[in-house]
Amino acid sequence: MFVLSCLFNFGGLFKSDASEVLMPGESEVDYLERNRTFEERKVTAYHEAGHVLLSILKPSFTEVDEVTIKYDGKQLGHVTNVVPKEVVSISKERLENAAMEDLAGRAAEEIVFGFMDE
Repeated sequence: MFVLSCLFNFGGLFKSDASEVLMPGESEVDYLERNRTFEERKVTAYHEAGHVLLSILKPSFTEVDEVTIKYDGKQLGHVTNVVPKEVVSISKERLENAAMEDLAGRAAEEIVFGFMDE
């Protein structure tokens, strides 16, 4: 539950010092991360929370190791899963749960914000 409480701590997500200038020594990725809006961070947080929540409610063959909403140049956030060493074979139900977990981020966005692609 600590992970979820961290994800929903929106107070630390908004940065009011965002500027239009790339600071000396700052990479473009850091610049883009610094200038993300509160709304973008909020959507990303709910998206990643959807993955985590479903992995708690319907366990698959992996376990959540780390969750972040920091932009890294390729993705806005990420959930890192690990496969326990004792896993040798996987049931159909656990594979289906893993597939649902992959879709849960988008589902959380639609539930909370009502986003729909055309």
